[in-house]
Amino acid sequence: MEILIALAIFATVSTTIYTRTGDTIYQLQLLERKTIAHWLAKDSATLARLEFQASREFPDEEVQSRSQFMASREWRIESEVANTDNEWVRRLEVRVFLMDEGEEVGPLDTYVTFLGKY
Repeated sequence: MEILIALAIFATVSTTIYTRTGDTIYQLQLLERKTIAHWLAKDSATLARLEFQASREFPDEEVQSRSQFMASREWRIESEVANTDNEWVRRLEVRVFLMDEGEEVGPLDTYVTFLGKY
């Protein structure tokens, strides 16, 4: 009888540990994807800011999309430039999507910044 109780306790503890380990692995993978998406969003915003500083002309009010391969994955980066109430400032919103087997996942990160003439 004692052996059966010990086996039941062992089975319960093992199941709990197995479930928590799976949850932890999923959260770690999600955190990794979100971190890479944030890096890509910031890089894209920095690139837009550098292009603006080089040309001294605001980008047109539009939505641009491009693909990038990073960390053994394909990502789609969408940049949207919009006017603001101030004619000297434009709003730049960058959204990053993960392309997983042809399906778009996300946006995993959205980064908003402003471009201003000075």
